[in-house]
Amino acid sequence: GGLTAREQDQLDEIKGDNNAVFEHAGRMREAGVRLACGSDASWSYYKLGDFQSEVEAHMDTGMSAMEAIVSATRDSARSCWIDGDVGTLEAGKRAAERLQLAASVPGGDGPAADIPGDEYRERFGASMDDDLNTAGALACLFDLARAINRARDESRAVDEAQATLRELAGILGLTLRERETAEGADAFIDLLVELRSDLRNEKQFALSDKVRDRLLELGITLEDVQGGTRWRRRD
Repeated sequence: GGLTAREQDQLDEIKGDNNAVFEHAGRMREAGVRLACGSDASWSYYKLGDFQSEVEAHMDTGMSAMEAIVSATRDSARSCWIDGDVGTLEAGKRAAERLQLAASVPGGDGPAADIPGDEYRERFGASMDDDLNTAGALACLFDLARAINRARDESRAVDEAQATLRELAGILGLTLRERETAEGADAFIDLLVELRSDLRNEKQFALSDKVRDRLLELGITLEDVQGGTRWRRRD
């Protein structure tokens, strides 16, 4: 039941190739090359898509356990140019807040934003089909969030795009709940905006600016346009 001579030669060749890969990867690391986990091609003994085993393979190049974890998180995010959004706990917290704001802050009363939801769904699906390429899927979510924020800044309606963002985020287990607003808060903000307009009309600019500045501190941005003033919650 042992291996034939040919099979043993093939096994020895595979082992030799694998050891050579570890040796070259170790030299790259010593030279300062940053190695990231998440390759779409298994470069060692693990199966394609087996992320945990890829992390372990990094340790076989000479990394410590902590270095391998950093490679799988922060360095992988850097390699995809999304390290400001994910890859560390603090960045992840900020990223979640940005997605939640994009998914919940109301848009304007202008025409609907021209954001191709089907294209984002297709791109998101392609990433998930690519051995669960979650980095690519997250990048898609952040691109969609930026498109929503730009459209909202142009006072366009973004309800449909926000629904798409919540739908795709839900596939990754991210629940982007709409922000809860205290009852009557919007009406109170409307009252303050109206008061500011009255103060401006009476040329009491110091007081009107104080109202504007205090609202800004609370995350409310005012925009003076023809026919009145609009307000929105700042991202």
